[in-house]
Amino acid sequence: MSPASGTRANTRFSALPKPHSACSPLLAKRPRESPIRLKPRIGFRVEGYGLLADTGGKGRHRGGLGFYRSYRVLKDGVKFAIYADRFRIPPSGLAGGEDGTTGSCEIQRGDERIQVRSKDSVKLLKGDLLVLKTGGGGGYGQIAERSDAAIARDLSAGFVTA
Repeated sequence: MSPASGTRANTRFSALPKPHSACSPLLAKRPRESPIRLKPRIGFRVEGYGLLADTGGKGRHRGGLGFYRSYRVLKDGVKFAIYADRFRIPPSGLAGGEDGTTGSCEIQRGDERIQVRSKDSVKLLKGDLLVLKTGGGGGYGQIAERSDAAIARDLSAGFVTA
């Protein structure tokens, strides 16, 4: 198999001819399992998930896209712990490619927006919306070397907006 064909050993790389958007070495056994299958008995339900446009660094090969998941908290006292990376420093582009983007975590409580650090533990309240975003991967190669056909495919698929 080629490195871009989705072998487990290569799921952490993004600047490949076929970027691995929304894949993670930690999720390698089930990278595309629907989060809808998570049970509401644990105190939350999935409200949304998907790829984030414009998060992969530009280059001859576009970096993989980041993704988001949002969870509605169903009861008071749910404890959320996170141990993540790349909230401050984005993945570097290589060989002239642009850097990717950083991830984030936010609690939306009414009109209030509470930023959660990359390593944190917080208590959530009923009705909170927890929004997790992963960063996009860095691009590879000179931006000018990306073909017009590849750019058109990215636009058509919604991977980029301009």
